Amino acid sequence: MQYTNVELLELLTVEDIRKNLKISRTKAYELINKSNMPIIKFGKLIRIMKKDYIKWLENQKVLNNSSKELSKEEELYE
Repeated sequence: MQYTNVELLELLTVEDIRKNLKISRTKAYELINKSNMPIIKFGKLIRIMKKDYIKWLENQKVLNNSSKELSKEEELYE
């Protein structure tokens, strides 16, 4: 896979993720360690490619319960 120079420069830190999600530092590290978020490690340093973070974030979308129920009701009427 080839990346442009701009893509290579678009690396986020854990602090960037923390600020974006408005969560604590501890919660940010928990999220990174317990989820399937694609990370790049340089020794102890953790970096996340911006495009990978956006894709990961989009994959975290879930329907709330009322939306799921509505979808089931809609299926009955089809």
